[in-house]
Amino acid sequence: ARPFGRRVLFSGDAMSLETSETRDPTPDEVQAARAKADAKRSDAVAARLQAAKSNPPSVSHSWDARDALDACERLFRDHPGHLIRACCRQEIFLNPSKDEPVRDLVYGEFGFMSLVAFFRKYAHLISPNAVLADLGSGVGRPLFAAACLAPTKLAKCVGVEKLGGLHALACELKALYDTELAPALGVDPPVVEVHRGDFLHGSQWRGADVVLINSAIFRDELFEATELRASELLGPGALVVTLRVGFRDVGRDDACWELLEATERRQSWGVSTVFVHRRTSASHRRAGIED
Repeated sequence: ARPFGRRVLFSGDAMSLETSETRDPTPDEVQAARAKADAKRSDAVAARLQAAKSNPPSVSHSWDARDALDACERLFRDHPGHLIRACCRQEIFLNPSKDEPVRDLVYGEFGFMSLVAFFRKYAHLISPNAVLADLGSGVGRPLFAAACLAPTKLAKCVGVEKLGGLHALACELKALYDTELAPALGVDPPVVEVHRGDFLHGSQWRGADVVLINSAIFRDELFEATELRASELLGPGALVVTLRVGFRDVGRDDACWELLEATERRQSWGVSTVFVHRRTSASHRRAGIED
């Protein structure tokens, strides 16, 4: 009998490997399958961009959380979750970095309903024309969700991502957002920016009013450095949302942060505690990281 192996299959626009009674695919076959899937997705994206330019969407006069969810699902229809996870796995396991622990790069996203709850509870603390930043933004799903959930509050949504493959997918989605979705959000919709880089050493999020940090599996050293960087770059009143663990510098008269909430909410991988912090007017007390 032939040994069980894996064969290369396609499901929609994405490549998958499935167990069957056949040989294992060679590296060249895997690469060819991946290239074919990428080309198919690229053609689909190009067709959507052309269609949106030929027939621009009209402004929606009724926009609620359900509409925002539906819009995000339509935006991501050629970028399914398994494609994004495979892209992330390829970068962090097939091309490992000697300087970057794998756990700091594992992919996960803020849950949509978690963002809904945040904007419902804290909209009154967010000034008009606010800037939202997502640190480790991946393909940008929370950026696009935030733009849809708070189109009249947010002027800009900024993402910073270190992995090149995820950033490339985010650029595809940004182009689709600009042509398919943004026009439906009003005459002055939130601008979405996606940057490739290290958020600890970059300053793209300086002065942001809302910052999302998926810190669910951050090492302690990375989390502490992120808290310090936020203390340096953000002004009084800025809101910072972290997962699993909250900032340390809270609870004192001269603390940099005030803890507003610690509540369990569902994210893309399961339930995690959400910590919402507000920047005080106190000055940070330690030397920081150079831009």
